[in-house]
Amino acid sequence: MSHDIAQKSNESIADAFAVKARTELVAAQRRASLCGEVASHGPLDAQTVVFKGQAGPAETAGGSAMSGPDGEASLAALKQLGWDSDRVFFAWAPICREHHVELRASRIRGIVEAIDPELVVALDADAAAEVATAFGLSDRNFGHAYESRGRVLIAVDGLEASLADDTRKLRVWNQFKAVRRRPIY
Repeated sequence: MSHDIAQKSNESIADAFAVKARTELVAAQRRASLCGEVASHGPLDAQTVVFKGQAGPAETAGGSAMSGPDGEASLAALKQLGWDSDRVFFAWAPICREHHVELRASRIRGIVEAIDPELVVALDADAAAEVATAFGLSDRNFGHAYESRGRVLIAVDGLEASLADDTRKLRVWNQFKAVRRRPIY
C-alpha cells in the first residue's frame, strides 16, 4: 500500500513540475517574441537546453528549432559525451535588435529556469552572444565550459555549418568535448 502512495506522490510532483515549467516557458517567450520565432521542443524535465540563433534549412522551411541534421548531430554529440540524449530541449535564440538587451536576456534565462537543466549549449555565434549576455559572461570562448547559477554553459562555433566541412566539424567536436560527462561512482 505505501508503495502505491509513494508512486502517486511522485507522479503528482512530476505533474506539478510540468505545469510549472510550461507556465514559465510561456511567460519567458512572451517577454520578447523574437524575430522569426521558431518553435521550441523537447521534454520539460530536460537535462540539457540547446539554443540555436542562425536559421538553417529546417527552420527556414517551417520546422521547429534544430529539426534538421544539426539537431541529430547535437544529440549524437551529447550522447557520445555521456549526456542523456532523450532529455534535450531545443530552443530558438536569434538576435533581434528591436528588443532591449535585458528583455532578450530575460527570455533566455526564463527558458533555462523553466526547464532547469544541468547543461546549456549554444550552437552558433548568435546563440552564444545571447546566452553569454543572459548569464553575465564577459567572454564567450567557443569550447570553454563556464559555470553559472549551478549550470554548465558552453558554446560551439557553428554546428550546422560544420556538418559540410570535415575540418570545421572536428573543431566543433573538440569544442563539445569540454562538457564530457564524468561517470559518477
